[in-house]
Amino acid sequence: MQAISSRSYGARDPKVRQHKGERNPAQDVQAPDSSVRTEADALVRTADQIAALMATYAIGFKEQLKQTAYRLQLANHWSIEPGSKVLEIGCGQGDTTAVLAELVGEQGSVLGVDPARPDYGSPISIGQSAQHLEDGPYGPVLDIRLNFSDWSMIDNHFDYAVMSHCSWYFDSFAQLLYTLKEARSRSAKLCFAEWSLEPLQTNQIPHYCAIIAQSLIAKLKPDLQLNIQNPFPESVILDALSMSGWKVESRHVVERPNVDDGHWEVQELIRLAERTDLAIPSEVQAWLMEQANILKGSPTPYASLPSFGYVCS
Repeated sequence: MQAISSRSYGARDPKVRQHKGERNPAQDVQAPDSSVRTEADALVRTADQIAALMATYAIGFKEQLKQTAYRLQLANHWSIEPGSKVLEIGCGQGDTTAVLAELVGEQGSVLGVDPARPDYGSPISIGQSAQHLEDGPYGPVLDIRLNFSDWSMIDNHFDYAVMSHCSWYFDSFAQLLYTLKEARSRSAKLCFAEWSLEPLQTNQIPHYCAIIAQSLIAKLKPDLQLNIQNPFPESVILDALSMSGWKVESRHVVERPNVDDGHWEVQELIRLAERTDLAIPSEVQAWLMEQANILKGSPTPYASLPSFGYVCS
């Protein structure tokens, strides 16, 4: 059995920013494709209704609504049917988990797995996020297993496996390939999404630069357990899918995701560059500070990179 890292594959950012005095999020955030259809129209929830069921909604509802609306964009391409049995790999804080629970409805089920410890993340840990979801309306269809490592405990009969923005958190290509093979042996279809390393507009370039620099620091200082480990380009993802037995049926691109991940990753790089305890070679420290200063001087807001998604069989 291959070891799995203790970092979260699915947590977008361990720190949730709080916004005070905000208005109703529906007034502030565009939520494209913001509803999902279940077997009964009365059960359809919009993005803001799904987001309100998340633990992080109470302290940062604008950002949670953006994340939920974006996951709905991805899910609308995946076309997961009501009543489906879904395995989500890298469930993290549950942004996609909640959307999947809405999609499958009362007759379906969602098993979310993540290698991270339940206490990972602050001010709300992923364990608290998972418990909040399981205690809410989606609880009857959810089974969330954190600190996950044992694939022998997972059923072999899923309609869909889902990997949403988690592939860059794998320690190696071998680990990604291993996980895709495990999913292939258990699921009829795979729904996949990740950031693209090809910016389509200039304000997405800082996100790209921050990702590449963080991956370098992750290699030099593995003890930091940074989320970004291996930002695989799409061509490498395609190789891994093919090698693990998956065939791409369709591809979808979100050119300008309305989420704050680009901003978060730039701020994380700046924070790393300003640390004095990294104990990395002086020339690397100098280069890192140069990159941080360049990003500080870049026009804001920093946009998130485009993303691509697949449905595979």
